[in-house]
Amino acid sequence: MLLWASTEDAPLRSTLRFFAVPVAAAWLPLIVGALLGGVAQTVLWTVAFLVDIGGSRVASAYRPWPLRSLDHFTERFGLVLIIALGEALIAAGAGPRTTAPNGAGLVAALLGLVTTICLWWLYFDRLAPAARQSVLRVPDERRSSVAGDAYGLAHAPLIIGAIFIALGIEQVLGQLSEEPPHSARLSWPAAAALYGGATLYLLARLVFRRLALRTGRPGQVVAALLPLVLLPIARSLPALAELALLTLFLIAVTWYERRNDRRDPRIAPARPVRP
Repeated sequence: MLLWASTEDAPLRSTLRFFAVPVAAAWLPLIVGALLGGVAQTVLWTVAFLVDIGGSRVASAYRPWPLRSLDHFTERFGLVLIIALGEALIAAGAGPRTTAPNGAGLVAALLGLVTTICLWWLYFDRLAPAARQSVLRVPDERRSSVAGDAYGLAHAPLIIGAIFIALGIEQVLGQLSEEPPHSARLSWPAAAALYGGATLYLLARLVFRRLALRTGRPGQVVAALLPLVLLPIARSLPALAELALLTLFLIAVTWYERRNDRRDPRIAPARPVRP
């Protein structure tokens, strides 16, 4: 459909031909992995992801996409991230309904909600509108490249990090909602998803900030890596305490980022949406 619609747009047709190569190459391991399942699926889907992302980056270096509407472009990326954050909300809402509500399950659901709010705040409150304005000030001939780097590279790990955190929250709620409920420690994969997802989200946020705003602080890198330091400590705690520790950490990071953003004249709070 894009090729048909770009009949009179030679540069766009050339870009589409370049991008068709990595997209088609990524479909083969994607389909084969779906048919095989198991470990083979994980490996092949990882290959498909790398071919798609890496090939698209190579293609964009030779034939960049024309950026017609920056508002539409940034809105699409933000909506996909909203869907990923919604996974954490679904986990927080679904867990306590599997059995009769209990105190620990309700507390875990509340912690999951607060965690999701922190993730939303760290991106959408100030960073997202500031990034859009920064890219808008880039000269037209470089805007597609800058926007492609900032959003194309950083948003994938942002989304993956949010989904990993949602998986960790779901595991905590699953344990507390069983009959009878138990508050044993999370397994290593579940704890790694919870805390590793937080590190991935925060690091991807810094990459996005650096590419879009050309700014960053060493303290932010240290804060992004702290969940990995806290992971061995969290593993010695019950599941609910593991989630509570991460939630307190994200609250502290959100406060730290908001304090620093207020000092940066380029970063303003998001405007309220008016009907």
